[in-house]
Parts: sequence; structure tokens; C-alpha cells
Amino acid sequence: MTHLNLRIPVSLLAFIIFFISPLPGCKASKMDFVILNADKALDASTGKFCLDFRLITGEGVLVRDVTDFKYQEDGKDISKYEADVEQAHLFEPYVYTLLLLDVSGGIVGSGNLESLKDVAREFIESASTNNADWEKSRTAIYAFDGSRDVRSIAPFTNSVTTLNTAIASMDSTCMKDCASNLYGALMKGLLALEERADKEAYEARLIVISDFRHNTGVDGTDYPSWAVVTAQIKASHHAIYALGIGPELDQDIMRAVGRDGAIEIGASSRNRATAFERWHRGNQRYRVCYCSPARVGNHSFTIVAKKDEYAASYSHTFDANGNFVNCKLP
Repeated sequence: MTHLNLRIPVSLLAFIIFFISPLPGCKASKMDFVILNADKALDASTGKFCLDFRLITGEGVLVRDVTDFKYQEDGKDISKYEADVEQAHLFEPYVYTLLLLDVSGGIVGSGNLESLKDVAREFIESASTNNADWEKSRTAIYAFDGSRDVRSIAPFTNSVTTLNTAIASMDSTCMKDCASNLYGALMKGLLALEERADKEAYEARLIVISDFRHNTGVDGTDYPSWAVVTAQIKASHHAIYALGIGPELDQDIMRAVGRDGAIEIGASSRNRATAFERWHRGNQRYRVCYCSPARVGNHSFTIVAKKDEYAASYSHTFDANGNFVNCKLP
């Protein structure tokens, strides 16, 4: 069993695929498991074993809505009386999302504030609709202009009503300063995520909606240099996305900020909704969790997936020594 230390990106181009041989005697089409947390599947602190994965056809197409899963330990069917399995299901992995909204003069003065608010609302609607685990997630909204500090518009919550009310409350004036301190806002947005979320790449994301123009200069911590910002973006364990808007959009900065994804937002609400749905669905992966009855030694957990003509299996070796005594699943 090969364990890879994977840092989870969003783009399908970054997938590393574990090719699994078809089941013995099975003539179904090839489907492969893409394991996203191979080296962190067993959480010793909770005694819970969870695999995050995607299913990909031999042609590289994502297989969604698979419901036919079977599980084994050490080659034998798992007892429903002595072990506990949380069935594999699709979910969007981000527990925490921070929306960072640009209310500088480039957005407000150009008459694009309402468009920015629409984009934020549509993003939240799409996220809540396409995430089966939305109730477990939390989203906050911060805004920035040319000021030294960002402003909290909505605290971390899973209430769509609360988030939409906060967005509606934003008026057509800059907070304090119509210049743009984009760089400082990025640093403080990432810091807010670090304070809230664990340092796992798949747990938190920063979504920046802006024209990606910075014009306040450089002065230490509150007005950092671009070099400092790019170093922080590169080092961050969290996902960072950029949604570009406004007549003076700096696409080079947008792409640099959106390390895990960058989109120039068009005027069509229908096109935005379609783009967001594809984005959220593309970010989803399956998760299966297991509490083993084993108490000592190394063991293997095998999952078999089937859908229509596709079939695949994957086995993962784990160390049971003292890890599952207090294991509980929802």
C-alpha cells in the first residue's frame, strides 16, 4: 500500500489517480478511486477512520451519484452488529468559507456594487443547494475598501437568511475609504480563516470577489507588499478562489490570487448560476467513515463501488492498536 502526502487542490488537472484492477471475474468498465486523504484517513484523537475520494472512469470523467457501495475488513463482510459504517456519500468538503467582498471605489464608484451583491447571493445559494452537508458548514462575510482593517458583515453561520440579510445591508457608499487595500484584506482574510479553521487544505476556503486592484501603497502589516501577499497565498493550507468583477478588472492579479480557481464573472445571472453549480459539484467528493471492531494489529478496509457498467475496489491498511475503542459515528 503506497501512502502519498497529498495537498488537495480543486482542479481536476491536479488529480493523482490510484489505478485499481477490476474485480476478479468482473467485466464492468474501468472505474478508479482517487483517494484524497490517504495519509490522514485515521484520526487517532477521535478513533474514526474516514476516506475521502472521487470516482473516475478510465476516460477521466467524474462518476457522481454512486449509491451501490459494499465494505469489507480483511476480506470479510463487515458485521452490522460489531462494527459501524457511515455510508459513502457526496459532500462539499469546506467546513468554513469566508467571502471577502470589495466595496472600494472601483466597485462602488463604477456602479457595480449591486452586481457584486448579486454574485455573493448567487454563490451562497449555489453552495447551500449543492452541498449535502451544508448544515455542518459555516460561512462568513467580510468587506474591504482602502481602510487598514476589514469589516465583518456576517459572522460564521449556516443561515442563508442571515447571510443574505447581511449582503442586502451593504449600501452604495464605501465603508470609510474609497481606495483599495486589497493586499491587506487578503492577509487579514487568510488570518481569520487560520484562527477559525484547522490547518487542513480541504476544511476552509477564501472566496474573493473584487476587481483585484490595489492602490494604497505599502506600509508594514496593514498595507503589505505584493511579495508578502503572494508568499502567504503560496504557503496557505486553505483553498483560495477569485471571482473577478468590474470595468477595471486586473486579470493578472485575479489569477495570482485565485490559486485554486479564478473566474471573471459575466453579466448573465443564468450563466453565473450554471458556473457556480459546476464549481460546487466539481468540488464534491465522497466520504465513508468506519469504526472497526479490531483492537490490535494491522487490518485492511476494502470498499467496492458499482454504478451501471462501472465497478472498482480500493483497499486501505490501517493500524487498529487502541484507535477504535471510543469510535462513534453520527
